[in-house]
Amino acid sequence: MTQSRLGTALITGASSGIGAVYAERLARRGHDLILVARNRDRLNALAKRLSDETGRNIEVVAADLSDRADLARVEERLKTDASISLLVNNAGVGATQPLLESNVDKLEDLLTLNVNVLMRLTYAVVPGFVARGGGTLINIASIVGIAPELLNGVYGGSKAFVLAFSQSLRHELADKNVRVQAVLPGATATLVSSSRRAVHATSSSSSPGIRAHTKHEPAGAVRFQPSARSPAISRSRRAW
Repeated sequence: MTQSRLGTALITGASSGIGAVYAERLARRGHDLILVARNRDRLNALAKRLSDETGRNIEVVAADLSDRADLARVEERLKTDASISLLVNNAGVGATQPLLESNVDKLEDLLTLNVNVLMRLTYAVVPGFVARGGGTLINIASIVGIAPELLNGVYGGSKAFVLAFSQSLRHELADKNVRVQAVLPGATATLVSSSRRAVHATSSSSSPGIRAHTKHEPAGAVRFQPSARSPAISRSRRAW
């Protein structure tokens, strides 16, 4: 297999849900892939299927990004692999219980993964994008980032950070050919925890600067638009 002219996309949380959708669509569009998640067996199965179907080079990295050593391995790869042209920051964890019923230690773990890890991986890859003259960063937020009252406020706050961080980066990197997109999925069933499926809040309205996707598209499976005119924010919606 030859190296893709589009470069390599590194996707976190790639073993299921939105991450797996991005993996499939990017592979079919000609990207090589680096798939990162905790479940090696699920990653291997996805990588084999996509490699067989698309002929792309697909590498699996089993890593728990809440573990500092595993996170450091992925950061180092992002800093040193010049083939990486796209990062999808999808790994995260949800929370639906009210604040007063939540375990504060688990909420701290949520903030570590949803905020700190995303920030560190972004910081690891963007300088290389700038040095190489371009790249694409996709950060998966949530509709609760602009409607935090719908679910746990700490979770909503973590996704509001993703949105604000992405908007700031898009402004800062606008003249450096680095494209930044924040995605605000609506209702999405995903293996966000080992014990239950998390369901994000739904939305059917649209606002200026936010791209809405129809209910006929899978929630979270956004249209990827790698152009300088792409919207900074992309919202998906689905009727449930």
